[in-house]
Amino acid sequence: SVLITHIVPLVRYRGAAPAAGVPLVDGHHAGFRVDVRVHVRCAAAACAGTLSLEPSWVGGAAATRDVAFASGESNVTLSVDAAAESVRLWWPAGLGRSQPLYEVGVAFAPKAAGGVVRTSRRIGFRHLALVTVNDSDPREAARAAAAEGSGRHTMVIRVNGVALWSRGANIVPMDQLEGRLSDVAHRTLVASAVAARMNVLRVWGGGVFMPEAFYDACDEAGLLLYH
Repeated sequence: SVLITHIVPLVRYRGAAPAAGVPLVDGHHAGFRVDVRVHVRCAAAACAGTLSLEPSWVGGAAATRDVAFASGESNVTLSVDAAAESVRLWWPAGLGRSQPLYEVGVAFAPKAAGGVVRTSRRIGFRHLALVTVNDSDPREAARAAAAEGSGRHTMVIRVNGVALWSRGANIVPMDQLEGRLSDVAHRTLVASAVAARMNVLRVWGGGVFMPEAFYDACDEAGLLLYH
């Protein structure tokens, strides 16, 4: 038998980075490519079957592949496209726009007897850039094109071509025994941050990896994460 342990979606914008002051608009952009790495675990013996990636957006065509997994841990990547007319853009909180999310479902149908194994994740579609130069100046942008940063102490987050005034806080463990906190507690934390007009939260390196409910709540509420 096969267990899908987890899936890792990576959303890439298909066009050039939006120019400063020229934001992306629903229905009028280059679209996205979604690569989903599927991590599986085979029981005692090798197993074969058909792996499918099933997007929820309108017009999203499923991707399928015949696979054969060795015993133990394996992974394989499936890819689908999301056209501009099929999806709406995800925006951070406070910009007066929404945070639409879409399901990417993964299913494994074994050739031998056995039921279909399924799981899914939600994703949003956005272009995010960390800008460390004055990219409104063509000469400076050209100089920085092949560089790792600008060497200056400046940083602008631009989402879908719109510069963001970052307002937020560090996340620290809410309890000395972090495992005692429920999903409700983490969702309440995110809701409180949005109510305080925050749009970025930083999960600092001295803390812990948060539970899935926290990340899901940030996606839903429009909070960027600086991890």
